[in-house]
Amino acid sequence: MPKFYQDNIKIQFRDTHVKFEGFSSSRKANKQKLNWVKLAEHGRIPTDAKYRNPRVSFDGLNWWISVCVEFPDCRDRSNHDGIGIDLGIKDLAICSDGNTYKNINKSQTVKKLEKCKRRLQRSVSRKYEHNKKGGSYCKTNNIVKKEKLLLKVNHRLANIRKDYLNQTTSEIVNRKPRFICIEDLNVSGMIKNRHLSKAVQNQGFFEFRKQLEYKCNDSGIQLIVADRFYPSSKLCSCCGKIKKDLRLSDRTYKCECGNVIDRDFHATKPNQKWLTDITEFSIKAGKIYLSPIIDFLDGMPVSWTIGTSPNAELANTMLRNAIATLKPNEKPIVHSDRGCHYRWPEWIQIMEEANLTRSMSKKGCSPDNSACEGFFGHLKTEMFYGHDWDEYSIEEFIQEINSYMGWYCKDRIKSTLGGLSPLDYRRSIGIAV
Repeated sequence: MPKFYQDNIKIQFRDTHVKFEGFSSSRKANKQKLNWVKLAEHGRIPTDAKYRNPRVSFDGLNWWISVCVEFPDCRDRSNHDGIGIDLGIKDLAICSDGNTYKNINKSQTVKKLEKCKRRLQRSVSRKYEHNKKGGSYCKTNNIVKKEKLLLKVNHRLANIRKDYLNQTTSEIVNRKPRFICIEDLNVSGMIKNRHLSKAVQNQGFFEFRKQLEYKCNDSGIQLIVADRFYPSSKLCSCCGKIKKDLRLSDRTYKCECGNVIDRDFHATKPNQKWLTDITEFSIKAGKIYLSPIIDFLDGMPVSWTIGTSPNAELANTMLRNAIATLKPNEKPIVHSDRGCHYRWPEWIQIMEEANLTRSMSKKGCSPDNSACEGFFGHLKTEMFYGHDWDEYSIEEFIQEINSYMGWYCKDRIKSTLGGLSPLDYRRSIGIAV
């Protein structure tokens, strides 16, 4: 093993090779460039940088070299609100801005590798028992081959999980929030539960937090760790009341103030949870208002109305049209903000006649209705901003909005749906034709 420390002469990098001075004990061999070792990953380390603290390590399967590289401070100013992160087992992380990161362990790739791992473990165990001699075990060449295959599978699984954590934490930090709040989980206590121990270990909560800490430090973002005993799950985001008798089996938070969903923007089937809001478009011809109802399942606009005034008729007509699409056994929760449209007697009457449940967010708190705000953000970015609407009349602009809403339902692909549009996603799971 070559010995070097903070020496840019004894260690040099090219795009495809790394030079170890003294790698060979023979001076002749060194002169013949036998000390140049080919890299498995080309171009990962810059060739014109100053290196510090080079280290060589072996993980049982591959040799690795790591170096520190100096680079200038490139911190950007944070110009967005903070983000709260809720870690879990069903999903890896659910953010307060509406973004959800799925559990990578539920993917088909990881499931196949886990199955292969179990088979190899059983095979190695059987071979050890078959070659047992008295009280000792005989390690044959076949056992060595199987153990090497098992090591490769373990490395593959570990790399997939670590890469997913890196991608997730980088995506969160790259949104440049003013601060990030994360809970202080008692992971050691969670592992003691024999039903959840394996799932908790595979999620890598400690690694997630560690990566988030150093990435926030590099980007100048404040990381807030909530106290372990802070009753965040029992605390209503609307009125601040603590529900002391909340059990783990209570999957939906219901508060006396009317808040039911409590920022849980997920549904397991269509027409289970709806959300609604009103947004404004201002053009030279006048102001236009859009009032849609969005399905939590896939972001499909169930119904929408467009008008020149944000009045009660705009919201009520939209609600009646959405109710007309329901089956007799479907009674969704309708989530909204605390706008006057959703507190008028006629709106409440329509909800009661259809036997629907009202859920309302905190006054002036947009994250409580972030899923609908996110929909409006995509709509205005893709359709409204950056376009010249001076020559359009109100009727022509309304036609453009209707065209976009139809395109959003049928053709706009979403990464959260596996690259499918809402309609194609429903067709793939057999709930639409």
